[in-house]
Amino acid sequence: MGPSAALGIVDGRVARDGRPSAWTRVRGDVLLSARFRRDAGTRGSAGWSAGETLDAAPGVSVAEDASDVVVQLERRGGAWLAHVARWGEPLVTRALDGAPLPDAVCVWPHADAATTVSNVRVTRPAPADFRPYHDYLGSRLEILDVATGDATVVHEYAGSFQAPNWTPDGGALIYAQEGRLYRFDLATRTPHVIDTGFATRNNNDHVLSPDGHTLGISHHSDDDDGASIIYTLPADGGTPRRVTRHGPSYLHGFSPDGRRLVYAGQRDGVFDVYAIPVEGGDEVRLTHGSGVDDGPEYTPDGRWIYFNSSRTGRMQLWRMRPDGSAQEQVTHDAYNDWFPHVSPDGRWLAYVAFPPDIPADDHPFYRHVTIRLLPTAGGASTVAAYVYGGQGTMNVSSWSPDGRRLAFVSNTAM
Repeated sequence: MGPSAALGIVDGRVARDGRPSAWTRVRGDVLLSARFRRDAGTRGSAGWSAGETLDAAPGVSVAEDASDVVVQLERRGGAWLAHVARWGEPLVTRALDGAPLPDAVCVWPHADAATTVSNVRVTRPAPADFRPYHDYLGSRLEILDVATGDATVVHEYAGSFQAPNWTPDGGALIYAQEGRLYRFDLATRTPHVIDTGFATRNNNDHVLSPDGHTLGISHHSDDDDGASIIYTLPADGGTPRRVTRHGPSYLHGFSPDGRRLVYAGQRDGVFDVYAIPVEGGDEVRLTHGSGVDDGPEYTPDGRWIYFNSSRTGRMQLWRMRPDGSAQEQVTHDAYNDWFPHVSPDGRWLAYVAFPPDIPADDHPFYRHVTIRLLPTAGGASTVAAYVYGGQGTMNVSSWSPDGRRLAFVSNTAM
């Protein structure tokens, strides 16, 4: 073993209610352990005094050859758990049951010069009595460097915003916030509401056309008993023009030439994938499988549409030709895989993987999920980000135009 890093636990500033969890990424040869101090100690110019520390969970570790790991420390009820993994692999959970830990903690790493620590997040999850679509946590807008796995928080809000997508010029992100759409300027890091006229009940299924001139939205129309209807409008704002006659319809993609839209529509109680001319007209049903079909998106060359389907039991990724032919399953794993997004060069799929204990037809808020990357040419997927989020984390394509970054939303009580 090389240099070691310990995860320290002391009485500190994390809120006592909820189940606080802290994510940390550690680079370098590491051995991870949990330690705690019985009292708060004293704080001086050099930080907290050393004081008496005790091992809380000796033996909580990753493999000895792991040189890049992710760690999560989580309080669940009266217990503390450590989740660890080599970066890119699924987390493994260990209970910290070697000693009783305090209700409030402060987390910090001990590391020498050969070890680096990054991507520290402290999260307060949803309480046990959380009511979905009634209660909301705060939101963090994060930008992930795909090559390094490092994520940066660029915006925080105490309420709910969801589903960022990038403008083609790379200068802004568009996300949905409490029924309105906002343009977040990355240079000034400020959000500005987009004028969508009467459409003020927009959900998180919004998409920009390939040329960036048109914004497609999914608005819950009063004229349709609140069903989600697809509209288009100028990207800078304006009066929406209705596209779909029937609802609910949830937009997910433009064709590369900007002439067609693909979306998930519920008809007679069944969710399938549909396509329609951008000017409106007759919709074409592309899937007829059992279960839920959702999240359709074209490849940049227009040869395929990727989507997710629960027809085989779990929610998995599929693809088909633009006319609905040649449907084939792409992922065959133990997770529930949602919302495949194709990189600008067509080589990668980014998607959200929910754990297997969540129903296949559900993508709820406020769960431990992962953003995964899968090569379109075939091969194994890897974890790109470990996220507390779910619904709204990455419903629409959020690749940067150069394909080097992904935007996503994580959540915490603020």
